[in-house]
Amino acid sequence: MRGGTSRRAGRGASQRVLRLDLPGGLESPARAAVPPDGLGSDDAVRGGGRAPLHRGAAAARHDDAHRAASRRLHDRRRVQASRPSAGRDHHPLEPVDGLTVTAAEDLRLLLDEREITRLVLRYAHGADRGDVDMVESCYHPGAYDDHGFASGTVEEFTARMRRGPSGPGVRHHLIGNVLIEVRDAAAVCESYFLCYMEDLDGAGTVAPAGLFAGRYVDRLERRDGGWRILHRICVLDWSRRSDEAPPAPRADTFGHGRRDDRDPAAAAFRELAASRP
Repeated sequence: MRGGTSRRAGRGASQRVLRLDLPGGLESPARAAVPPDGLGSDDAVRGGGRAPLHRGAAAARHDDAHRAASRRLHDRRRVQASRPSAGRDHHPLEPVDGLTVTAAEDLRLLLDEREITRLVLRYAHGADRGDVDMVESCYHPGAYDDHGFASGTVEEFTARMRRGPSGPGVRHHLIGNVLIEVRDAAAVCESYFLCYMEDLDGAGTVAPAGLFAGRYVDRLERRDGGWRILHRICVLDWSRRSDEAPPAPRADTFGHGRRDDRDPAAAAFRELAASRP
């Protein structure tokens, strides 16, 4: 515990602020009420009916807590330093000055979860907008997708997508709950989805309107600093076939999505990429 205390004027009694030096340069102020001047540290505050204050014991407890925290931090750094670097898949974020190992690990986990969630969203965007290259970029080469009648390696899966209908039909994925568990360079992600599909060739002959609800169960690996799917199971929890229904009233007044580079979202992303220095 760092030496030096400060007094702050208070009502009836001043306060002494005890500052603890925690790992990573963090400070934790611990305030202990100090009797008015003239009273000893072990004297009761007369007239207040309060128990004696033992600042020495409290300070010792704080010292013990500080030493224990320092030992834990030292042990974690020693374990990390002892791990062999050869063959390790290093994450670009490493603990830096002023940031404890625990804080760095928490931040790394948040970044991993964000990247995996973004990957699932990119898959849905690519599938809906007909961007097969984007879909393929979500997988490691040779990855397997257990996707019902379309099951196969990612190369086979995306080749089937390229051969499929390219008309103005509807394919619409909605991603819901996403649960991610990360262990070093491996992760499992469960993503709920709703998918509405109809008239995929624009003539109403390929597939009737259908609503599919299920989950993507993905096993992922981080290689070369990036997360990709190694194995996916498309779990179908329920589905419904819908009869043909007319569009909603005044739906023709809205801009409509497209499955090519003239889609409004594709245009917006393209303009943003072109504006970067």
